[in-house]
Amino acid sequence: MRAWTQDTYGNASVLTLAEVAPPQPKADEVLIAPVAVGVNNGDTRVMRGEPLLVRLFFGLNRPAVATRGMDVAGTIETAGNGFAVGDRVLAETAGGGFAELVSVAHSRVVRVPENVALHTAAALPVAASTAFAALEAAGVTDEAASGRRVLVLGASGGVASYAIALALSRGAHVTAVCRESAVETVRSWGAQDVRARDSHPRARDSRDALACAANDPLAPGERFDAIIDIAGDRTLTELRSRLTKGGRAALVSGEGSRFFGPVGRILRSVFLSRRSARLVLVAQKSNQAVLTELITLVADGTLVPRITRTVDFAEVPSALAAVARGEVIGKSVVSVRAEPAQKDTK
Repeated sequence: MRAWTQDTYGNASVLTLAEVAPPQPKADEVLIAPVAVGVNNGDTRVMRGEPLLVRLFFGLNRPAVATRGMDVAGTIETAGNGFAVGDRVLAETAGGGFAELVSVAHSRVVRVPENVALHTAAALPVAASTAFAALEAAGVTDEAASGRRVLVLGASGGVASYAIALALSRGAHVTAVCRESAVETVRSWGAQDVRARDSHPRARDSRDALACAANDPLAPGERFDAIIDIAGDRTLTELRSRLTKGGRAALVSGEGSRFFGPVGRILRSVFLSRRSARLVLVAQKSNQAVLTELITLVADGTLVPRITRTVDFAEVPSALAAVARGEVIGKSVVSVRAEPAQKDTK
């Protein structure tokens, strides 16, 4: 079978389309023929091995799993573990998706409703699950979101698109801050208040601080009941100062050193929240129940994946490069093969 592989860390140029042996599923796994695969920032980080700390977990000199691709939508190739050949499924994998076949633990797999295209479903797992976890961490739940003011920072990517949609579906008022080129797209996603900001420069001295404040799209003293911080470019002290009493900020991302990445920011958030959990780290994990809930929301029209870029299987390197450069607004999906014929439900 064909798969995009890498034998060293680096940018998209290290990827090679190769003939490899098909995977042999273990007893607790199912074999999936991908129809479409979502592209995530996490794919590009593992591809590059950055921050360097990730290499302790994914492989010191090269990724232990040679093929990227975590969001897989396709059909079952071999029956077992409650699935039949041809079942339309969606899975979040640890890698291996950019291939013609992939083995996935059955506990990570859910069925896709007949009214949801597999190319649509592929945009869901990692980004939507991360958004779901972020909103839960920030207290924006079905029971407690109505009327709450939610701020989404770094609001142009896939996680943000789902965070906005889920917060709106729960009755929240959403303010989104994104780069200027994404304003109209983010506004079309339904956020009530969209503000442009190409970057949030760090203040080096008091003069810089005044300049930053003058350019900040947030008004002095403006506060929110919940903050979903995807941009990761504001100080933790500032985030905390933007919260109302009892409010929480969910930390989805953050920059840092080339070796440690956002670890320093994570440790500082733990220190600052030692008395009250106002800054909460989002640790998204594969969750079959959450993925089932999300695909159900897509099926009933509550949640709409915002796919703005679809490329063929031959263009996997360019798709990963575009995500790595931050060019993609919303979600990017790779089409591996044509959608299978839908079953006749009459």
